[in-house]
Amino acid sequence: MTKSESIYKRTVVVTRTILGYELSAKQDVIANYLIPAITGCLCYILLFAADLGTVYRHFEEENPVWASLTLLFMFLPVIGCFIWVISSWELWPEIEGCGRNNVKWALWKVLQHFFFPIWSMWRYAEKIFWSIEALIQINDEEKKDEALENVNAPRIIEFYLFLQAFLQGIPQIILQIHILLRVSTLIDISTIYIQASSIILNLIKLSITTTQYQRFKSQKLGGKDYPWFKAYKYDYCPTIDTVDAAVPTRRQFVPQISKVDKKGIVYATRENAARLKLEVESRNNTPLPRNPRMTRRPSSDLYMLPSGIVENVDKNIDVMDVLRETSVIDGPQRRLFVGSDDEFVYPRRLNDIKGLPEDDIVGKFIAFCWWFNFLIARFLAICSFAYFYPKDIIWLMSLHFVIVEAFLLYDVKTIFVRHTRAVFFIFIGLIYIFCIIEFMKKFKNVKFVYYGFFTLVFIENFTMCGVWFNSSYMDYDGFVNDWWYQYIFYMVLICTLLSMSSMIFYIIINKPKSVVVDEEVVPNEI
Repeated sequence: MTKSESIYKRTVVVTRTILGYELSAKQDVIANYLIPAITGCLCYILLFAADLGTVYRHFEEENPVWASLTLLFMFLPVIGCFIWVISSWELWPEIEGCGRNNVKWALWKVLQHFFFPIWSMWRYAEKIFWSIEALIQINDEEKKDEALENVNAPRIIEFYLFLQAFLQGIPQIILQIHILLRVSTLIDISTIYIQASSIILNLIKLSITTTQYQRFKSQKLGGKDYPWFKAYKYDYCPTIDTVDAAVPTRRQFVPQISKVDKKGIVYATRENAARLKLEVESRNNTPLPRNPRMTRRPSSDLYMLPSGIVENVDKNIDVMDVLRETSVIDGPQRRLFVGSDDEFVYPRRLNDIKGLPEDDIVGKFIAFCWWFNFLIARFLAICSFAYFYPKDIIWLMSLHFVIVEAFLLYDVKTIFVRHTRAVFFIFIGLIYIFCIIEFMKKFKNVKFVYYGFFTLVFIENFTMCGVWFNSSYMDYDGFVNDWWYQYIFYMVLICTLLSMSSMIFYIIINKPKSVVVDEEVVPNEI
């Protein structure tokens, strides 16, 4: 490990327990690596087979439009992944020009994405192989850790697997339910079975992915990282992520690290602050000016300097004179950068940065049950309401989308949104119609966000089902004997109750407690 890597190494919170009981090394590998790899592989094989079988059955019954749409939804996530890869300049081997390396790399990416099923199976095979290797080398700590690093090694294909849940799963579920509601009496029973299999397996995939990313940003503070690969051409610590802040001025000195993000922000930790202070003074040859308004420093603990700074700096040197605003947006590392000679900085308060450990395997299973039942109720409520009120459902979902977008823009606290962020907001807003994930941004008030989201969705579901059930029951002859619509109505109620029960059980018993991974310095209101 290099010196810079040791400085910027993240504090990782690892979950090696089940219901509070400590796992042995062998049990940890089986529960947290081997079982998820095998489960994910089986789920992918069955899902691909079910969707491909659905395409075949639609063509067999001379429904080319349905078959084409089903096939298109299978390719949407790989198309999205390919666009992301090609448009990410930092992934290309050469920054400028179109050299041989860039051509080879581009052709290889085209082949990988074209044969995406083989590429996906290769990744799952890699995970299973290295999980078994870790079991074999269980008594050799170094080899075991090396094998587990290969299991968690970032791969671009992981981004496709992430998109598969939303770009393939959501539209596929809606399409197949729509077909079953409209023309179930006109299609063969074998086609209905394969459609039902496609719906269930896409629901499973969507539930698994939602479970993995429901508190991803909070878990990222605890050490969890993105599973897909983002290779920069400079040596840097992979735990550093882009943050939003002002660009440093030309007179600011920065620590000698390998990677600076696109906005010019550099990263440092409290251990590096003392050295940074002394190097700045040596370059200026004169002590930095003191802030006259800081002569009387408040004695409150909120204004105490971080322990790593106080222990290594002479008491006559005011570190806070040279440190500009420091705040952590993504990751437990403190971001410090030095102000120019004519800038004065006021004391900053210290806030704890809390990360969330990953759920153990039991917690993940309970959360999966919660989301699986929730999504069944949500899709059935939306699709059944759309059957009776196709125009009204568009207005209702548009209103839901606008509410979510308004919240996201408010949470960003700025009216300026870059085009890359705008695409993300649209994408995440569409996801929030069905489920909620903490992805690429951390919620500031988690309880308010989650309780508000589920309250809104439950009210929408019950209102939609109540409206069409009541009107259909009164207006349509024989509706009482139509088991399909009664089935939908009662399934929405039952799945909602099961979802709420699983959610409460998870929150009370399985939800891991937040842990303090570091501190952040926030501006003091003066």
